Amino acid sequence: ATRPAWPLAHLRDRLAGPGRLAELRLDGRSVRAALDATTSTLDPSDEARFRALGTLPADLVDVESAAVLWQAGRAESRDLLERLCDVRLLEPATPDCYGWHGLIGSYLRDDPVRSDPASARRVLRQALASLANARDRLRPGDRPHHPIVAAVVGSDDTAGVTFADRTDVHAWVHPRSALFLGLARDGLRSGDDDRAVEAAALAVHFDSVVTECCTAHEVSAGLLRVVTTTPLPPSAEHFLAAARHNLASTLADQGRLAEAHDAAEQAIATWRRLGDRYGEAAMLNNLALLHGRSGDYTAAAAVMRRCIDAADALPLVLRARTMRNLAYLLARDGDAEGATDMLTAARELHAHVPGSYEWYDALRIEAHARLAAGEPAAAITSARAALGAAREMRSVRLMAQSTVLLARARRLAGQDSRHSAAEALQRLAETGVQDVQTTCEALAELAHAHRASGDLASADACVDEASRLIDLAGNAGTRWADELLGQFVTVHAASGDG
Repeated sequence: ATRPAWPLAHLRDRLAGPGRLAELRLDGRSVRAALDATTSTLDPSDEARFRALGTLPADLVDVESAAVLWQAGRAESRDLLERLCDVRLLEPATPDCYGWHGLIGSYLRDDPVRSDPASARRVLRQALASLANARDRLRPGDRPHHPIVAAVVGSDDTAGVTFADRTDVHAWVHPRSALFLGLARDGLRSGDDDRAVEAAALAVHFDSVVTECCTAHEVSAGLLRVVTTTPLPPSAEHFLAAARHNLASTLADQGRLAEAHDAAEQAIATWRRLGDRYGEAAMLNNLALLHGRSGDYTAAAAVMRRCIDAADALPLVLRARTMRNLAYLLARDGDAEGATDMLTAARELHAHVPGSYEWYDALRIEAHARLAAGEPAAAITSARAALGAAREMRSVRLMAQSTVLLARARRLAGQDSRHSAAEALQRLAETGVQDVQTTCEALAELAHAHRASGDLASADACVDEASRLIDLAGNAGTRWADELLGQFVTVHAASGDG
C-alpha cells in the first residue's frame, strides 16, 4: 500500500519470495520484529531448536522428526513443541504433529545460518526408516529391504516408527505427506550423492505406502516423476527402476494407458539390466494388467501366465497376487470357471487379511466372476462386500470402482443402477481423484440408466462426455474404449437423427 505505483505482479513476487517479511508491517512494526520479540522470550537453547525447524522443507514437524533434528529424546522434544505452541509460534495439528503459519515458515527459512545438511539428512533417514516399517506392515512377507534401506533401518541414528495395525499406517502417513515430499525433493537436488540416493528411496517407499494403504496415487505421482528425471548416481539405479515401475502403475490407474506402457517398458528394461528377477516378474504382472486395461483380456491372461511361470522370484504374498490378477483377467474374458478356480488357488496359497488390499481385491474379482457366470444377483453381494472393504481402506478410487461394479451388477440384474453410477461419479469429482476409465465406465452405466428410463438426451450427454475423456486421455481406438462406446452407437445415432 506504500508503493501505489508498483504493479500488482511485482508486489506479488516480492511477497512470495525470500525476505518477504521485510515487506510486511503491522501497526508500523515489521512482522520480523514481532517474531524476533517473541523468540527472544525463549530460553536460548529452545530458541536455537526453534530456529532449527527452518531446516525442514515444510511448515510441519512431528515428534519423531523433531527428536532426530534436535538430537533429543521424544518426551523432551514433545515438551518443547508444546511450549512453542504456548507462545503461538506453533500450532498442534494431528496427534504428534505440529504446524506453523507460512509467515513463520518464511521467518525460519530466511535465517542465513539455517542451512544444516547433516540435520536434514538425519530427518530424511528417520522418515525413510519409518516408511520402510510402514511398507512391512502393509505388505508382510514382501521382498527384503534393499541394502541401502536396510542400512538406514538398522542404523543407530534412526528409530523408525513402528505400526501395530494397518489402520495405524493410514492415520500416520497422510498428515505427514508434505514433510515427506519436501524431504525427498530437497534430498534429490542436494548435490550430495548419498542423500540423493536415500531421497530416491524415500520417494519410492512413500509411493508404495500410500498406494498400498489407500491407492492415493495423486499424492506421490509428481515426486516419482522428479526421481525419473533427476540425474542420480549409479547407486540409485534400483530406486530409479522402482520409481518407473510405480509410475507405470499410477499412470495405468489414472487411465493414461500409452504413458503407462512407456514407463513400464523402461522399468522392465532396467530390472533386466540389473538382473532383478523380482522386479522383472512384478513388472510382467503390471504389464499384463495394462493389456487388460486396454481391453485385450486374452493377451493379458497370456502375459500373466508368463508372470506366474516366473513367480518363483516373488514372495508368497505376491505370487498369490499374480494368481488373483489372472483370475480377474479370466473373468473379464468370460471364463467364469477358470476365474473361480484360480481365485480359490490364490486364497489357498496366501490368506487375505481383513482390511488389506488383497481382501478387497478378492471380493472385487468374485463379483466379476459372478457376472461372467451370468449370476448378477450374486455379483451384487460381492460388489457390496468389495465396497465395504474399500470404505474400510478409506480409498476413494477403490470405492468408486466398486460402486461402478455394483451399478453394472444391478443393471444386469434388472435393478435401477442410476444412484450407484451417479455416486461413483460424485466421489471422483468431489475428491479430485484422476481415474479416466472408472469415470467413463460410471458415465456408461449412468447412460444405461437414463436410457432405461427413456431419457435419451441425458444418456447421449453421458456418452459424449465419456467419448471426450477417452480422447483426452489418448485411449481412443483401444478395445476397451471401442467396447465401452460401442454399446451406445446405434441408440446414440438414432437419437441424434431424431
